[in-house]
Amino acid sequence: MFWETTSIVITLPMFLTYFCSLSSNKRVQLLPAVIFGIILVGAVITWLVYPSDQEISKSLGFTALVALCCSLLTRAIIKEVYRIRGSFER
Repeated sequence: MFWETTSIVITLPMFLTYFCSLSSNKRVQLLPAVIFGIILVGAVITWLVYPSDQEISKSLGFTALVALCCSLLTRAIIKEVYRIRGSFER
């Protein structure tokens, strides 16, 4: 289930993180990481409460974990790009 949608799982958080980083509001910039973190926690809670749905919960949790990592990696890359761009403007 996860591997069929790998391109969406990786590119969607990156685009969402990039477009949210264009905002000057810090809360909006952290929104993608918060969303994927909530999905990850929800998947873990579902996995603990409903053991019969274990495969779906694990797949959703792994997908949310990859999306969260992609979002945080994109945020780090954007910060580095702005830092390097700022060094050229001096």
